[in-house]
Amino acid sequence: MVRIFTDYAAGATLRELAAALTADGVPTPTRKRAIWDGGVIRALLRTSLYWGAPTTLKSRSEKVPLDQRSHYRSKSRTVMLPQEEQTALPPSVAPALVSPVVAAEVQRRLRLNQRLATRSAKDPESALLRGLVRCGLCGGAVHANRRPDRARRDGSIPVFYICWNAQRTRPDAEHGRLCTPHSILGDKLDTAVWEKVKAILRDPRPLRQELERMRKAEPPGTADLAALDARVLTLSRKASSQMATAEYLSDDEARRELAGQIDLTMQQKRQTEAEHAKVAQLSADWDSERAQLETLVEQVAQVAANAGKDLESWGYADKRAALLSLKTEVTVYEPGHTPSRADLTIRLPLRGVVKLSPPLGDMASSDAQFVG
Repeated sequence: MVRIFTDYAAGATLRELAAALTADGVPTPTRKRAIWDGGVIRALLRTSLYWGAPTTLKSRSEKVPLDQRSHYRSKSRTVMLPQEEQTALPPSVAPALVSPVVAAEVQRRLRLNQRLATRSAKDPESALLRGLVRCGLCGGAVHANRRPDRARRDGSIPVFYICWNAQRTRPDAEHGRLCTPHSILGDKLDTAVWEKVKAILRDPRPLRQELERMRKAEPPGTADLAALDARVLTLSRKASSQMATAEYLSDDEARRELAGQIDLTMQQKRQTEAEHAKVAQLSADWDSERAQLETLVEQVAQVAANAGKDLESWGYADKRAALLSLKTEVTVYEPGHTPSRADLTIRLPLRGVVKLSPPLGDMASSDAQFVG
């Protein structure tokens, strides 16, 4: 289990982990199969038991909404509860196998991969902004949907960015939609966004300035890590001393009182370790962002020196890497929205959110009105 967590935190994918574990003959959790599955590994990585936070009552049964009934075999389904709604068990039930820092990095990567996953997309490269678009009306995710039934005369299949909440209904008598149906043609949005990003890459001075500032600045939370380390050590010593004292107590009331104090100390220790993990994650994210920005600046420098590929010839992978390095986010509104149909922002670590102007415009077309 430690191997799974550490390898995934270091950058391995679920498929790579599954292949490696299968090749090495590592038994699966049930020991009934010889082949590991990426879905099983994902479930294990999400289990808080392994980082010292065991829980119970993790799921509940609920009725399937009427608009989704056709996708299920029965009228009810099992839904996993958020971590904060599960019932916590004493840490002594399952001592931690991995450190809070490794666990925090694993959860961060799982969330990021879930947002950017292509899943079962037949043509993943058909939508440049997959996972980077949000709905301006409800704030929900906007999905890239291929429409084979709307194939063009040249044989190409259009892609529409569609608000997911607009496809769902409320579980009440009226069954109203969770959001106003709206969509936008993928070709138009991808092209408009990439034209804006190209303008940034053709004048990379702000990126170089940001990179230089990051090199000179300390990662966020650096000063706090030493203090948190000292507090964890102090609480560990305090808990050990309390446990040693409990062994010599014969009075039941005194033992119960001391047991309560031990529980409180251990709770404080877990909270401090969790805080330490968050601060350490900020530092790790900082290093990752700096590395991504360095790679992007080097690519742009090659273009400027005509020693590498021109921006016009960049493929899907290069464009995607640039968008992710700039933490690109697109907010899409309904047709006719003013002042623009979509807003484009990028995020630089020190400078923060940069809203690009002028706006992307209305980009209206007959296709833009379609909602499946």
